[in-house]
This record gives sequence, C-alpha cells and structure tokens, in this order.
Amino acid sequence: MKTNLERIRNDIQYISKFNTTSGDGTTRFSYTEEDKKVREYLIKEMEKIGLNITVDPIGNIRGKMEGKDSSLPSVMAGSHIDTVEHGGNFDGVAGVISALEALRVMQENNFKPEHSLEIIVFVEEEGPNFKFPLGGSRIMTGAYSVEDLKNQVNSDGVSMYDAAEKFGLNPDDMKNYVVKK
Repeated sequence: MKTNLERIRNDIQYISKFNTTSGDGTTRFSYTEEDKKVREYLIKEMEKIGLNITVDPIGNIRGKMEGKDSSLPSVMAGSHIDTVEHGGNFDGVAGVISALEALRVMQENNFKPEHSLEIIVFVEEEGPNFKFPLGGSRIMTGAYSVEDLKNQVNSDGVSMYDAAEKFGLNPDDMKNYVVKK
C-alpha cells in the first residue's frame, strides 16, 4: 500500500484557500464560513470512501471505517482545521489529511482492519476564536460541560455555545455524544 502524495498536496492546497486574511499564513476560526467550507469538503471526501460520518452537537466530525471486530474499541487519528491568526497551512490540517489518506489507501486496497478506524476533526482545538484551546476534545471527552461553552466568549462577545447554535448545531445535546472509555 502506498499513499498518493499528489492527492495529499491537492487536499492541503485546496483547504488553505479558505482563509479570512491575506498575506502570511492562514486564518480560519471555528464556526466561520471558511470553516464550514472546509468541513463540507472533508465530509464529501470521507463519503467517497464509504465512512460512517457523525457530526456531534458542537461540530466535531468523526468518519468511521468499520473494522472486522466491532467489539474492539476504535482507533482514532486526526486533528483540527481551525487556525490561530496567520497560522500555518499544515497545522492541524496535516493530521486530518494524513488520517484521511491512510483510510483512502486502505479502502483502495480492500484492507479491513481488526479495529474500527476513525478520522476525527476537532472543533476549536487551537482556541483562537473563543480562547478555549482543546475545546472540541475537552467537551467530547466530558472534561468540560455545555455550561463551559456558555462561558467561553470571543472578542465579539459571542459565546462558543451561541456560535455553535448559530452554525446549526445543538450544543445542549452534547451529553449524548461524550466518548466513553
């Protein structure tokens, strides 16, 4: 099995176009139009290889390739697509695209792993919008509550909770999506 470097390059270049600032680096905050376009692209790419996709109530995306033994825990890989202001084109995105490419190659080679494999795209991991680093993973693992989302406010005075709702999500339902050990 071999990865397709051209496909990886194309993914990263395409995603880097969704940027709110000109000049050096990339700026893409959670719950923005640019974030939405990257999410739509990644979901389409995951659908192309037959992954079961879940978007939780705060926006974490999970794409799952079923393994041979469903009683085994999933193995997750990925990262985030949000950036700090003028961040790098590879930060976070490289982890997401690497995981996607690994599953593409497995699917193309009809490889079925023992464990289910999942791509994870965390929301607000860099924490640039709401000053809440690791926000998506903290909420997904139950380390923080929905009430914490209401207290994380961006420079415009909008809470992460309100931004998620405006983005079309239902953060109140997050308790049903917390990952159990």
